[in-house]
Amino acid sequence: MLIAARTPPMGSWRNPPERIMSILNLALQAVGLMRSEASDECEKKLRSAGGLGQLREVAKDPAMRQEMKDSIEPVKVLLTQMFRRLYLKDKKFKCFTAATEEAIEALWEQLQKFGPPLGNDMKQPSLKKELKDRKQLAQASGIFRSLYSVQVLFLHYS
Repeated sequence: MLIAARTPPMGSWRNPPERIMSILNLALQAVGLMRSEASDECEKKLRSAGGLGQLREVAKDPAMRQEMKDSIEPVKVLLTQMFRRLYLKDKKFKCFTAATEEAIEALWEQLQKFGPPLGNDMKQPSLKKELKDRKQLAQASGIFRSLYSVQVLFLHYS
């Protein structure tokens, strides 16, 4: 008897985020995603952006940022509806809204209570090290647990 099994490379089937991706793909079957159009000026800037860095530059203008958000809102609503229908081990998936800029600023202010101010431009490795060094914070909150989250970023390239 010959039994053959195909698994993803590098044992990724053991990695929880990799297993979740196949379930998320079930919700996306036969779903077409397209953001709504923004103003001509915004569309022109979005089309000329060649990467995430350039999109971030466009989003620095508050008016453009709001147009970009409004443009992808229908897609976010549709995906939230689709993902909320999914189950894993008899538990429904939960969808959360992203933190607002005000909430992020409030978090930074709270972190300053546990040590010197943190820079908004810190990269993840240095931020993680800096937070780990704040023993009072770890004891007060217990935030240093390993959790997985899946983030979906929708960008439109023409």
